[in-house]
Amino acid sequence: MKGVSVVTITNAKTDRRACRIRLMSITIAAALAVIFPTQAFAADLEAPMPEPGLFDQKYLTGNWGGARDELAAHGFIFDFQLTQFYQGLMSGEGSKQGEYGGKADYQMFFIGDLVGIKGLTVALHGETRFGNDVNGVAPFTPPNASMLYPEPGVQSSYLTQWLITQQITDDGWTIAGGKFNGLDLMDMTFHTGRGVDKFMNTALVLPMGFARTTNLAFLGAGVLKMKGREVEGAAVVYDTNSAASSSGFDDLFDDGVVALGLWRFFYDFGGLAGNSTIFGNYSTRTFTDINRDSIEFIPGVGVVPADKQGSWMVGYAFDQVLWADADNAKRKVGLSGQFTVTDGNPNPIQWTASVALEANGIASREDDSIGVGFFYEGLSDSFRDLVAALPGPLELEDAAGMEIYYRMQFAPWLSVTADLQVIDTNVVGADTAIIGAIRSNIKF
Repeated sequence: MKGVSVVTITNAKTDRRACRIRLMSITIAAALAVIFPTQAFAADLEAPMPEPGLFDQKYLTGNWGGARDELAAHGFIFDFQLTQFYQGLMSGEGSKQGEYGGKADYQMFFIGDLVGIKGLTVALHGETRFGNDVNGVAPFTPPNASMLYPEPGVQSSYLTQWLITQQITDDGWTIAGGKFNGLDLMDMTFHTGRGVDKFMNTALVLPMGFARTTNLAFLGAGVLKMKGREVEGAAVVYDTNSAASSSGFDDLFDDGVVALGLWRFFYDFGGLAGNSTIFGNYSTRTFTDINRDSIEFIPGVGVVPADKQGSWMVGYAFDQVLWADADNAKRKVGLSGQFTVTDGNPNPIQWTASVALEANGIASREDDSIGVGFFYEGLSDSFRDLVAALPGPLELEDAAGMEIYYRMQFAPWLSVTADLQVIDTNVVGADTAIIGAIRSNIKF
């Protein structure tokens, strides 16, 4: 009996020791598995993430089998967009037939910082315009800014921007030169959407006081002051001739030069970001004097207008966030405005004003946006008097209007916008123009 008891006790001790060894082995194995994953588990971690679905990817054509990311890693970023418009006059003077047209934008950016070339950026922008528009309904406040490029009313394809910038100081001073695209420059500074996003009417896309002194695209060079990705200041000298549908070199500075300056002030009100911009330009070009008293009648020649040297414009713009969702950066409400004053002769526009209220993130649709804007365009007395003196019954007045849009974002690469404009045009006695539109934008 004693022998049996000793053996039993010995076996029990041995079993407990074996259990402790097995438990320790399991514990060590588990710890090692956490610190050093097995080959299969590590392979799972290193496996590429599956590409997002069609309606989740940023571009319709996806990542090109990884080529898009590979090109971006070497500094090359591509953006191809097709914007289509179906726009028509619902009420007012003119044909009520709807017009279909569109714009294709081809943009390429080279970012030198991605490949070790500090501060260098190259931007190319090609555009194709096709179809028709309704800009003739209100020629002083064109209802479709994007369809002005590259040539208004003409099916065409041109390179409307090639711009090289090089940052020269760590605090953002940058030199820039090349062909500037006017809408791109305004969008880079005031974030107006180029007419393919946000508002469509030209009076809400850019300060209309620029119209006399600045073309759709132009050759120039200057100095920019950047604050992160925002333009803080600029001093640019550029040609008075249009380069939207040409190289611009054939008549470079033949008719004078334009000098432009602007400065933006950034601030916060109660933690909400805002900024104000003061800007202006002066053109040395010789224009036609629009004062009726300057027109001469020479026998055998006819009416001969006089020349007027130079034209200036000054302006102010602001952008202020009114409300922002602390939990979702996409949801916010902002107020913006633009105001310009000109010489009134030779510029036919004396002053302009616009203000817009926009909201991003509508209820559960965080990528949708809505906006309402108002604008006023005051023609100069000299221009109105001149037109009134010409043969015919045409009489001009100031223009005013409003626009409201709702943009539905169905996918990162697809948006559809419903747009309505109400314009009291510059023609005295003309009916108010009501213009409806559907706009789609596809990013390839």
